[in-house]
Amino acid sequence: MEKGSGEETVTLDFYSRERPNPFEGGRGEFAFDFLDDHTAVTPVRGSIRVAVPACGALLIMKLKAVWDRSFRYELGRSPDPEREYSKLVKDNADLPLSRLYGYPGRAER
Repeated sequence: MEKGSGEETVTLDFYSRERPNPFEGGRGEFAFDFLDDHTAVTPVRGSIRVAVPACGALLIMKLKAVWDRSFRYELGRSPDPEREYSKLVKDNADLPLSRLYGYPGRAER
């Protein structure tokens, strides 16, 4: 989903926990149902709640994102190579941080 005005656009990615999400290049599948036991639902404001993945789960999702983005970017299969590259840089930078931040604090090691 994209929402934007002027030069700024926010893109939100949604996935089904029930439907497998294949790795780019056909090297297996990744099902998000593993998050059922590895998330904490946290209140944000009023009745608004958000599911926050555990550190390990976040690390796994980031590794898949890096794999998929690298595959698309390196083989020229991305519909928007500039955005793909910037997301790849961000995901690579997030990898070490995903072990530091999560719920509850730094408890998962």
